Amino acid sequence: MNLPTFLFDGNCGFCKHWVSRWKKHTEDRVEYRPFQEASKDFPNIKNEEYLKSSQFINLNGDVFSGAYGVAMLLSHSKKHRWFLFLYKYLPLFGLISEFIYKQISSCRNCAEKFTNMLKKKK
Repeated sequence: MNLPTFLFDGNCGFCKHWVSRWKKHTEDRVEYRPFQEASKDFPNIKNEEYLKSSQFINLNGDVFSGAYGVAMLLSHSKKHRWFLFLYKYLPLFGLISEFIYKQISSCRNCAEKFTNMLKKKK
């Protein structure tokens, strides 16, 4: 593994939308892979974990899930490094981020519809 890796649900439209946005910010500093194709390369992550949340694996092999994983991902962006700082050093920010992440992941179809509505308004 030459780059940190972000694993996401390749069947989820909401996930694919955000991955395409994050790719623009992280450029070539992170590898993005659907867990459906990559799970065999990460046998230490249980399938249930992939279904609950995205996974970020750093170069040391450490795994970060949910909002923390997204914060780790965004730390590889020039514009959004602040997210990890706030997540780590403002406990309330981390709690709120995890709560929002859990709400979105529990109804990704709803989140995708909402995202699509917002895109149409632009």
